[in-house]
Amino acid sequence: GYLVIRYCSARDLGLFGIAASFEGFAAIFVSAIMQIFDVKMANRFGETDSVRDSLKSLIPPTLFSLACSVVCALILCALIGPFVRLFVPKYVDAIPIVYILSLGMPLGALLIPTRLLRVALRFKSIYAMTLVRVGSMVLLIHLVPHDISWFAACKMGAELLSIFVGYALLLFAVKHEQ
Repeated sequence: GYLVIRYCSARDLGLFGIAASFEGFAAIFVSAIMQIFDVKMANRFGETDSVRDSLKSLIPPTLFSLACSVVCALILCALIGPFVRLFVPKYVDAIPIVYILSLGMPLGALLIPTRLLRVALRFKSIYAMTLVRVGSMVLLIHLVPHDISWFAACKMGAELLSIFVGYALLLFAVKHEQ
C-alpha cells in the first residue's frame, strides 16, 4: 500500500485493492489445490529426506495446478468486466488491473516446487527469494511510469523473478545433494 501511495495515488490504492480482492477471490480454488500438495510434499520429503526425489514428485501436481490456475485466470478475465460494470461500476478502472493481477494465479502455481525449500528448512533460500521479490519490485517501480497498471505489472514481474531464483536455488539444492 505504501508503494502505491508513494508512486501513484490514493485513488490508485483503492483500485489496486479492489483488483487484488477480485484476483484473491478467484485464486481461492488454486490456493486450495496448492495446500493439498503442500501436505503431500511434506510427507514425501519426510519419507525420502531428499530434495531431488521430492522435486520429481512435484512435477505432475505443478502442471495440474498450472492448468487449473490458467483456466481460473481466463474465467476471471472473461467475467470481471461484465460483473464490475453491472454491480460496481464505480470501479470500472480496476478491470485492467485485474487482468494484470490474474497472472498471479499461474505464477502462484509455478511457485509450488519452491515451497519445497520451506519443507527442507532452507531458510537462506527463502530469504533470498523474498529479497529478490521485494528488491526487484522496488527497482522495477523506479524504471516504469508511475501508473497503477505499471505498478501491477511490476508486481507480476517481481513474482516471476522470484520464481526463477527459487528454481535456481532448487537446482542448486539438488546438485548439492548428489
